[in-house]
Formats: sequence, structure tokens, C-alpha cells
Amino acid sequence: MMFNRILAAGILPVLIIAGISSTQAQTPKKVTLSEAIDLALNNNNAYKLAESDLEKADYQISEAYGLAMPSITGSVQYTRNLKKPVFYLPDFSNPSSGKTNPIEIGSDNTFVGSVSLNQPLFSRTVGTALEVAEVYQNYSAEGVRSSKLKTILDVKKAYYSVLLAKKYSEVAEKMLALTEANYKNVQAMYKEGVASEFDELRMSVQLSNIRPQVTQAQNGLKLALLNLKNITGSNQDLFPSDEFRLEIIPESEILRGSDFVTQNNPALKQLEIQKNLLELNVAIKEANFWPSLYAFGSLSRQTQANDFKFNSYNWVNSAAVGLTLSVPIFSGFQTYYQVQQAELDVRKIDLQRTDIQKALVLASEQSALKLKESRERYEAQTKAVTQAEKALSIAEIRFKNGVGLQLEILDAQLALNQTLNNQAQAIYEYLVAKAEWQNLTGME
Repeated sequence: MMFNRILAAGILPVLIIAGISSTQAQTPKKVTLSEAIDLALNNNNAYKLAESDLEKADYQISEAYGLAMPSITGSVQYTRNLKKPVFYLPDFSNPSSGKTNPIEIGSDNTFVGSVSLNQPLFSRTVGTALEVAEVYQNYSAEGVRSSKLKTILDVKKAYYSVLLAKKYSEVAEKMLALTEANYKNVQAMYKEGVASEFDELRMSVQLSNIRPQVTQAQNGLKLALLNLKNITGSNQDLFPSDEFRLEIIPESEILRGSDFVTQNNPALKQLEIQKNLLELNVAIKEANFWPSLYAFGSLSRQTQANDFKFNSYNWVNSAAVGLTLSVPIFSGFQTYYQVQQAELDVRKIDLQRTDIQKALVLASEQSALKLKESRERYEAQTKAVTQAEKALSIAEIRFKNGVGLQLEILDAQLALNQTLNNQAQAIYEYLVAKAEWQNLTGME
């Protein structure tokens, strides 16, 4: 019994603390759109990979600089002569015999230590390789920007989807509250004999139809929140804190959309840099027509002996320096055709960039039209909401005064519900069109 009390006393506080921690962990963290974007950029693997490519490009530049630096190599060699080399001398004891006698040279053991240096003095390939590395760094930087813009677009769409689902849920709950209030009024009027049984039954059916819509809207909100959590890579549940409202792009900016696409779109930027890389590839192929000049030098220290008494060895030094000039003379026209292929790749990338630019400009114009359309629809629906609320109020008053029908209230509620949802949809479509337009024009 005492053991059980001790065990309970030890476990109970732990369970209480665990329960509190679990409750705290389940509380969603409120985030603004910019905070959600920061979360995604910190957790998105595609964006991290793009940043790794940029870091790799920095290392490649350093590597390219190394091609212009001297190459120094050291080596140590030991040779055991199992059979010594020989050279031949005439038989001096009998010169007329024409015979020769082999004479062994060298020792059983040979030790050689050497250092060699190779320095490019003139090479078109080395200089072009450095340019390629620097241009590729710019290409990788645009890749990072492209990945960042895509991540931002994905987060914006997910964030706006949550706001839309939240609005749908609020509208459904508002319609449920209105229907419940009207149902209570009809019940009271039915008891007083003012309303018919048919009116009471019809309102009861309407209330039963509204409740599943509330559940459906709440489930949609839960799914949208899960999607936002997944896209941001957050370990904690999130909930948007921004207001669901229109954020208008100035008309002057929208009119310059095509210019922004041409100047800032990362896909076009990458194609432009890719063209530079292909032009440098032409230069690399053409470099094979040019001679190359290298300086070299070597320093060696060697000795030979029949034993391993290192202290008594007689070491000999030798050194040499020189130049190597390599001149291409004929390669079966391989270099010429390699240059032709490289130039053809440059022309192909020009055609590809033109087509992609046209497609992106068209997409930006489509987004601009969506912005205009959704803004106009929002303004119309905002006006319609005011009218629908007024119509519902009139229908309720008419019914209470016995001059209206229950059907008028139901129609007015349906119209208000549809109008509120249409208004929310218009806001959502404008915000998404704005995000897509910003993505196309290279804006964050």
C-alpha cells in the first residue's frame, strides 16, 4: 500500500507536466505571411540544395584560379637492382678478336628524391576556364533565386488557402447562427399560432442541412492548415495571423509587367547566363587552335650503395629548367567541327530563350487580367453583400409581421451565404494572381 502511494506520488506530477506540455504543443503558433516564408526557406530542401550549388560554384572559382598557378610535385623512389645494368668494352687483352666484355655498373640500391615544377605561361584554355567558373557562379546564384521565388509562391498559395478556408468556415458558422435564430423565432411564432407547422418543419430541415456544411468547412480548414505546415516544414501547428483582405498592386506596375519579366525573371536570367557559358565553350574549343607555353623545372638528389649505411652515402644533386612549347598542327579537322557544334549550341539557346520569353510575357499578361477580373468581382460582391444582408433583414421583418413568407427568408439566407463566399473567393483569386504575377516578374 505504501509502495503504491509512493509510486502514485512520483508518477502523478510527471503525468500532469506531460499533459500540460502536450496541450501547449498542440496550441497553433500564429504566424504572419513573412514568418511562414522564412520558415519554409529555412526548412525547404530544394532551396538548401540550390544554396549548396552556389557554394560549390565558389569553390569552382578557386579551383579555376589554381589552373594558372604552378604545379609542384615531389617524389621519392627506391630501386633494388636484382641484376645490375651493364655496358660493353672491347677485349683490350686481344683487340683483334673483336670480342667485348660486359662490365656491371651501379649498385644494389638506388635512392632518388626529386621535386618538379610546371608553370603555364600562355594557355587560352586556362584563362577561359576561369571565366567559365565565374559565369557559372552567377548561374548558380540565379538558381538560388529561382528556388527561393518558387518556395515563396508555394507558401503564399498555402497561406491564402488557409485564409480562404477560414473565411468559408466563418461564413458557414454565421449561416448556422442565423438559421438557429430564425428557427427559434419560427418555433415561438408556431406556438402562438402565428406561423404554420409547415414553416416550422421547413426551418428545421434547413437547420439540419446547414450543420454538415459547417463540418465540411471546418474540415477544409484543417486540411489547409496541414498543407501549410507541410510546405513550411514546421514541426509545430501554424495559424495565419494576417487579415484576409485585398492588397492592391499599383496599376503602373502591372502595366510594366512585360518589362519586369524580361529584366528580372530568373528562368530568362539563367538562359542568358547559359548562353554566356556556351559562348565560352566556343572559346575553349577555339583555344585548341592556339599554342601553349609552359615553364618547367626539376631538382633531384640521388645516391647508390650496396648496403644500408645511410650516414656514409654520397648524395649527388642535379637540377634543370626549361620551356615547353606545344603547337597544334593537324588534328583531322576535329577542332574545327567542335567549334561549329559549339556555335550551333549558342544559336539554339537564342531560339529557346525567345520562345520562353514569349510564354512568360503571355503568362504575366494573363495574371494581370486575372488581377483586374478578381478585383472587379470583389468590388461587385462587396456591394452585393450589403444588399444581401439588407434583403435578409427585410425578409425577417416581413415574416414576423405576417406579410412575408418563410421561403423569402430561406432565399435571402442562401443569397447572403453565396455572396459572402463569392467575396472571399474573389479576394483569394486576386491574392493568388498577385503572387503568380510577382513570381513571373522576379519579385519576392
